[in-house]
Amino acid sequence: MNQEAQEHLQVIRTLMERTALYRRALAPIFLASGGLGAAGAVAGWVLRLANARLFAGWWLGIAAVASILSVILVRRQAFAAGEPFWTPPVRRIAQAVLPALGAGLAVTWYLSRATLETNLALASLVVAWHLAYGLALQAAGFFTPRGVRRLGMGFYGVALGMGAVEIGCGWLPEPGIHHLVMGVTFGLGHLLAGAWLRVTEPTRGL
Repeated sequence: MNQEAQEHLQVIRTLMERTALYRRALAPIFLASGGLGAAGAVAGWVLRLANARLFAGWWLGIAAVASILSVILVRRQAFAAGEPFWTPPVRRIAQAVLPALGAGLAVTWYLSRATLETNLALASLVVAWHLAYGLALQAAGFFTPRGVRRLGMGFYGVALGMGAVEIGCGWLPEPGIHHLVMGVTFGLGHLLAGAWLRVTEPTRGL
């Protein structure tokens, strides 16, 4: 037990020492993810991907590409700093976000196969993704700069707002609107977060 406590303290100490490094790594990750999200929203709207399975497959593909790019960027930063990639802090962050992301995938699989009215299925997918991603950012925020948790709260807000409109007002937007929502949040939201990190990095912490 004593050894486990010492390991935990070492991980916390390492995370505190690497806050600036994580901040620098997050900026290009958010910018790359935001660019993909914005481009994906425009392309999805132009291609009229309104079927629930097509919509889910399209955005899961974008998420997969963004995840691969994120790993590449973090790996490059670690090698540039002369450090290993799969460190105990990185493992802790991965363990923190995987449950929420796994739940999001499970809900996606169910909703993309359920016999729901198209607009309801698409709206439910968007709400579920924002909740799952918000949970993942909240969990990662305990090991990264505070701004990650704030971004997670923003995704919560979008999910709760959409859910309130759908349940309270009974209004379901047209299929194309869902691509717009994804572009604004996962696209523009990440671009703004990445730009803010870049601008504020030399002067203050997140």
